[in-house]
Amino acid sequence: MTDSELSDVLLIEDTPSMARVYLEYLKRGPFRARHCMTGQEALDDIGRNPTDAVLLDLRLPDMDGLDVLKHIRSREFEVAVVVITADGSLNRAVEAMREGALDFLVKPFNADRLLITLGNVLERRRLNSMVESLSSHAGDGNGGKPQILPLHITERNAIEQAIQACDGNVVRAAALLQISASTVYRKLAHWHEPPNGEATALTEMHA
Repeated sequence: MTDSELSDVLLIEDTPSMARVYLEYLKRGPFRARHCMTGQEALDDIGRNPTDAVLLDLRLPDMDGLDVLKHIRSREFEVAVVVITADGSLNRAVEAMREGALDFLVKPFNADRLLITLGNVLERRRLNSMVESLSSHAGDGNGGKPQILPLHITERNAIEQAIQACDGNVVRAAALLQISASTVYRKLAHWHEPPNGEATALTEMHA
């Protein structure tokens, strides 16, 4: 695999021993990883270097992990964020998802869980870019002028239309969209889960 085929991942973790473990895990996948100890160091790093995904511990010495996430979104960095939280802190994970994180990991987790989760969010990021591009080129029937729909609507339409075209077969629809079936299932669960059930749904998906 060439360097151009590797995804750049930034790990934000203030515990050196845990950082070493996670970096070893990342070596097993198609990732080129680097590490920051603090939130401010990470924000400076993202501003300077290409980053496809961020692994963000929600407990950092200089600032709350949610504040790091908010800074990433306010500065419009095009990165997929996965937050890392301690067992029993699922409400924090739900809050992070509302702030723009694409997924979360609950400590402790193994290499397979980390690699699968990262792969899923990067696929989702690619899907977002694809549907955004399709939306920007779509005509509204009025002189061919572009009709820009909100990204979440375009994404949902693409997935639901693919499922309908595949007679309800989610696995086939996922293959048609070139994303993983787990990403589609995660989306469907999010769309159909009532707000007060968010933590329960997230727990079940990560069980």
